[in-house]
Amino acid sequence: QRGIVDLGWDEKEDSKVTKGLLGYMLVKALNISGGLTMRLLGVTRRYALKECLYIGLIPKGTSHEYVTGRELLDILTRAEVYKKEGTLDSIRK
Repeated sequence: QRGIVDLGWDEKEDSKVTKGLLGYMLVKALNISGGLTMRLLGVTRRYALKECLYIGLIPKGTSHEYVTGRELLDILTRAEVYKKEGTLDSIRK
């Protein structure tokens, strides 16, 4: 309903989360507009991940790579800072 996951959502509740899926959800939840490609073609897991990598929300990786528990905690912390401040400058220092 809120548009955080795509309409083709078919993940099982016990499946592992990929960086592409997490990137997609972060872009949607944080209203990140992205670069030219994402604006023209729409949000996909691949381009959402590229935007999250550029911003610094998600550490390096590919869209099919799984997120570890430690990475998830770090990413959620960064997302909270980004939501409050609109940037990650305060945690990059």
